[in-house]
Amino acid sequence: MLKALAQFTRTLVSTNSPYDKFRAGQANLTVEELEGMQLFITHPDPGRNLRGGNCGDCHGSDFFTLQQFHNNGLDATFADKGRGAVTGKATDDGKFKAPSLRNIAVTAPYMHDGRFKSLEEVLDHYNDHINYASPNLDPLILEASNQVKGKSLELTPQEKTKIITFLKTLTDETFLQDERFSEITTP
Repeated sequence: MLKALAQFTRTLVSTNSPYDKFRAGQANLTVEELEGMQLFITHPDPGRNLRGGNCGDCHGSDFFTLQQFHNNGLDATFADKGRGAVTGKATDDGKFKAPSLRNIAVTAPYMHDGRFKSLEEVLDHYNDHINYASPNLDPLILEASNQVKGKSLELTPQEKTKIITFLKTLTDETFLQDERFSEITTP
């Protein structure tokens, strides 16, 4: 049963979002969406005046995930050890697989434990609430700041809004409304 389910889920491919149409040259994104995309993919480097959200470091590729495990600074101690519970290695405690962000605007709540109810809350976490006392905190987060010697992303409210506007372009309504994947009811 598990193998059949795994095979079925591999067939669920979302490739008709506004972002996909833009990549294929079939549609345009708005200026705000394009600016949000640039912020999303850019690793900040204040020395070179590059502002970014640092999102692409974990959510890169066409799937918007690199299929890797990261500790993103949610907690200093772990009720759920994440990957560490599987590997038994203390260096993996608090690490969870970065999910794909395709259709992310319609998949709340967020994080492995569902603690965030909105994309705004997620960006607030990465912007202002990283728990730097968290063991195994990912170096990609430790080094990400838009300020010289800064300790957080320090994105502006406008930049956060642009990133969320871009994330909404990853929503594939065709896929979400495909009747083949709707609930089956019996009389």
